[in-house]
Amino acid sequence: LCCVVLCCLFVLFCSVQAFRMSATNQSSSFVRSSSGRSKGTLAERKGLLNNMSMFEQAVPLDESRGQWSKKLDYILSMVGYSVGLSNIWRFPYLCYQNGGGAFLIPYISFLILCGVPLFFLEVSIGQFTSRSAATMWSICPIFKGVGWATIVITLMVSTYFNVIIAYSLMFFFESLTMKALPWSLCGNWWNTENCLDYNNASIYESYMRYRSWERNHSAVDYEDIFSSFVNRTIRSPSEEYFNNRVLNISSGIDNMGGLVNHLIPCLFASWLITATCLIKGVKSSGKVVYFTAIFPYFLLTVLLVRGVTLEGATTGIMYYVKPNFTRLVEPRVWSDAAFQVFFSLGPGWGGLITMGSYNRFDNNCLRDSYILPMIMELTSFFAGFVVFSVIGFMAHVTGKKIEEVVAEGPGLAFVTYPEVVSRMPMSQLWAALFFFMVLTVGVDSVFVMVETAITAAHDELKIKKKLKVKRIYILLGACCFMFVCGLAFITKVYWPVFEFTVYLSLLFIPYNRN
Repeated sequence: LCCVVLCCLFVLFCSVQAFRMSATNQSSSFVRSSSGRSKGTLAERKGLLNNMSMFEQAVPLDESRGQWSKKLDYILSMVGYSVGLSNIWRFPYLCYQNGGGAFLIPYISFLILCGVPLFFLEVSIGQFTSRSAATMWSICPIFKGVGWATIVITLMVSTYFNVIIAYSLMFFFESLTMKALPWSLCGNWWNTENCLDYNNASIYESYMRYRSWERNHSAVDYEDIFSSFVNRTIRSPSEEYFNNRVLNISSGIDNMGGLVNHLIPCLFASWLITATCLIKGVKSSGKVVYFTAIFPYFLLTVLLVRGVTLEGATTGIMYYVKPNFTRLVEPRVWSDAAFQVFFSLGPGWGGLITMGSYNRFDNNCLRDSYILPMIMELTSFFAGFVVFSVIGFMAHVTGKKIEEVVAEGPGLAFVTYPEVVSRMPMSQLWAALFFFMVLTVGVDSVFVMVETAITAAHDELKIKKKLKVKRIYILLGACCFMFVCGLAFITKVYWPVFEFTVYLSLLFIPYNRN
């Protein structure tokens, strides 16, 4: 907690210094009112850089680097970057686990004290220098390794992040092409004797509930019928589908197996989508986000409307928002709030600096730093209603408590939610909509991660090494390289490799936990 407080003070100090710098009497100040009267020409920017001692070593500005075509391109790209999968499958669980509505108190506190200042600090630096997360360190070359460490961790994260998109693609296509959802019933080749589908589960629950009197009112030997369920680890069809069909997990780390063949084309397709949308840098991705950043909100709204009409939805939502203020005395609640703010906004990954570097020099980044984080975090809270409405429905139909149903992480998106959807009318439609939403949300985040690395490499080669390498070659080379690296995540020992990569990330980004 002391470390967090010290970090808050440091961030506030840096932000104040950045704000003071932006409020100087320089004619080309990059923080303007909404009616901004100066265009911040390239000559003014060069003069401002040359007049400030801290930027004496900065490399010359590159006129051909490009900018956002419209301000809305930048806004939607930032929303798409920060509104990621963690907002859908992690924030609702943390809110439920840490006091419901009371969790918003530490969460908003850290958002104001840490999230917004860090957001402003990184965006303003990128906007002021028009440099990538690596080359912006020309202002202080001794720390340039920090920038490249950021690029390395961004590449690592984007590699396994695209694997999650590959899972979404597989679920999405099978929702559309199969006559029935393959994770709704047992009896498939990937199911085991421990699989228990919805119909059998209902019989089993009834038997366990009324076993004491059923023997006395029927000639049927229920012990013989249900004895096979006793002392057995029961698994749902969705759990076995994900583990045995999608991941095809082997028996252990000693049994390496091979690649999961059906995931290879899905992974290739995810990288092909990424490369295609980034083919012209921010000019192309800035247009794609008009769909990929806006459409998930439409899908979330549709899923919420459907969710609140289900039986048990109110119970699930109350578990989500009902405040328990006694939890606020626990340090774990405050640490979870801080970690989620950092993880959601994405400072320290290089994405904010990179996106800010394509802004106009006189863009009002201070105003953006107030508006964008609030949009991102309100989206997290909104997504929680979608998740817990269907979790309440699942608890209702299975006769379980909310605590026994709720989950976080990939288990929520690929096990719990598919199982819930399989029990709805028109299940294939709702499954397709949900996984298409997961796909678009994931793609938005990957756009910025890959663009961060591509921009850094392009700036370094063009400015420092004087190499005129076409950006498209860097993009295709990077995507091919990361596709090959991603094959390690679609082996039959996927999970140990995944955990190793995530824990390795902790060496670079201390708040990238879970």
